[in-house]
Amino acid sequence: MSGFDLKIIPPTTYDLTKLSGNINDAMLIPIAQRIDVSRYEYGQIVTRVHSVNIAANNQLWLFAAGDGFTLDDPTLDWSAYNTNLATPVGGTVGTLVYDNNTAAPSQTAMAFNTQSYAPDLITIFARGLRAAANTGSLSIRISIDLVVRSGGQGGMRPGSYMGYGGRAIQA
Repeated sequence: MSGFDLKIIPPTTYDLTKLSGNINDAMLIPIAQRIDVSRYEYGQIVTRVHSVNIAANNQLWLFAAGDGFTLDDPTLDWSAYNTNLATPVGGTVGTLVYDNNTAAPSQTAMAFNTQSYAPDLITIFARGLRAAANTGSLSIRISIDLVVRSGGQGGMRPGSYMGYGGRAIQA
């Protein structure tokens, strides 16, 4: 089984402390869009938490969602969330939730199987959620990798649609 380890983002700080004080306000941030996973059978989004400062009742969610982008209509966002930010139009591949119980340093992963859910492209979003009015911090420093594998012979190269490069890995 061969595959690739793709660097999605290097260590990056997301500080949503100044997010509006309205209860259940959320902010959605696209981290990486249109990542081509069409040539792979299995994937794992690996997130490393380098530092975290999240007050009680606040959360940061990471979503991986299918992205139905097409050159036939490139102005539409096929990975967009519905109006209440609960469900991505492209369907959720996986979710990770970080809160005041999250330790740093730590590493978490969400696995997906393109055999059972087969998006050609995925988009990764961060969603900050403040559960109480103007309470505490909501900041995290994370890095994200995507590890993809195929069952075929030889190394598969990911699409270069958005320029995500990778290094070959062998299992």
